[in-house]
Amino acid sequence: MPKREVVRLHASSGTTGKSTVVGYTRKDLELWSDMVARFLLMAGVTQDSVLKWRSGMACLPAASACITAPSAWAPWSFPPPAATHAARPVDQRFRTTHIVCTPSYAMHICEVAAEMGVDLMKQTAFRTACLGGEPWSEQMRQRMFNLYGISGYDNYA
Repeated sequence: MPKREVVRLHASSGTTGKSTVVGYTRKDLELWSDMVARFLLMAGVTQDSVLKWRSGMACLPAASACITAPSAWAPWSFPPPAATHAARPVDQRFRTTHIVCTPSYAMHICEVAAEMGVDLMKQTAFRTACLGGEPWSEQMRQRMFNLYGISGYDNYA
């Protein structure tokens, strides 16, 4: 593709030694935006939802497209990854309903809430996790639902 058509570059974190760099055209970003919007709608996100994006911008290529996506769905939040404890009051105040993150981080949030004495089912609006970026099992999905009332959806974006 000619360089003049590239409107955004996305690079992986380079954990294997060298970043993978992908160039996006305007059409690519439109397609990503449509795909992400469809996925979020299928996961139950509406204009009344509050969505927190806790995956690093380099973890999922869709993150890049989401920034430019039309706000036809929920507000977005991009807090620092180390702020799990500090984010709890903000999540409760703004009634976060959905999160996009890795499966292990979703479990971490559930465990931190339990340690803090927060009953996710009774004290928060958090009900849905859109999970990707690493493998997870059906047992993990069931544990998240049975112990914390969180439904997990696979996010392959």
